[in-house]
Amino acid sequence: MSLVLIYSVIGLLVILWIGKRWQDRKAIGLAKHFASNKWQILLGFGPLLGPKVMLKTFIEIAHNNGKNMMLYMGPYIFLLTSDPAVIKDVTASKQCIDKPAPVYDGFSNALSRGLITLQGDHWSRDRKIMNPAFKVKNILTFIPIFNRKANALIECIDEDIESGRKTLLLHFLREMTLNISSETIIGRQFDETEHDIKLYSQRCTLAMEYICELSTNFIYLNGFVRDIAKKTIFKESSEMIDILHSVIVEVSKLKHVHILRN
Repeated sequence: MSLVLIYSVIGLLVILWIGKRWQDRKAIGLAKHFASNKWQILLGFGPLLGPKVMLKTFIEIAHNNGKNMMLYMGPYIFLLTSDPAVIKDVTASKQCIDKPAPVYDGFSNALSRGLITLQGDHWSRDRKIMNPAFKVKNILTFIPIFNRKANALIECIDEDIESGRKTLLLHFLREMTLNISSETIIGRQFDETEHDIKLYSQRCTLAMEYICELSTNFIYLNGFVRDIAKKTIFKESSEMIDILHSVIVEVSKLKHVHILRN
């Protein structure tokens, strides 16, 4: 009986392996033209990298194997590239508008429906609607804001040095980024008498870490695990995303009303 069970398990694994090879056949074909880990390509499985070591590992892989490499992360195959020509071809192609589910499922679960998480024709349509906002003449109108915030940053750093507090530069940059994003994207300045910019920047950092975890840690592909994490270890981060979403919706409605009145 035990032998039957063992052979059944082995047979099931072989069937799953063959199915996975068939599913990845096009990507595996590309591995013939790029550097790759032969064992990963053969087994159809690679190491699961956490977000804290992923970037460092990718840099090491690119340094050791060149600009292009096929590799597996868990059961998912990826093309890792630092080649500007390849990146341009992918980002400019009208065919490459479907996003990889393992990564963007995390974005979808954290951010819900939006331009970042839309796929295919839905993404193309909404992206065209937003194109005018990214025209150079519109971006140039933000230069006075950038200059003002940069000067304020220098003043804050000078004051910090004179007082001897030795605050990490990263904290100042987070606050400046949040201020600029708020004023340029939603048209609202942070009122320091009503809002603690330091607290908001810390919460935004937690929210970004939450999104990163959901997008790179494959354990959160399981909906049950994801829901538990959202209500426990990521509760504060999830609430911060909800707050930011409500603020953006509120400002959008106000701008829409203003446009209709004019």
